Amino acid sequence: VSRRDNNNSFRLSFGDSSNLQEFNRTNSSNVLLFDLSSIAAATDNFSIANRLGEGGFGSVYKVANLL
Repeated sequence: VSRRDNNNSFRLSFGDSSNLQEFNRTNSSNVLLFDLSSIAAATDNFSIANRLGEGGFGSVYKVANLL
């Protein structure tokens, strides 16, 4: 996950899902983050049937299964 703040770049790295869960818990009002396995499950493993198109950061998929 990358974010630019005050013209300084920094990168957040999550080694495992417990770090991601802790980040979500402490920053829940600012941003929601999901691990790749949750997104894959919600999009039927990035099924072409759920692909909506292209966005500024890549392919955009609709959620087929609720997380």
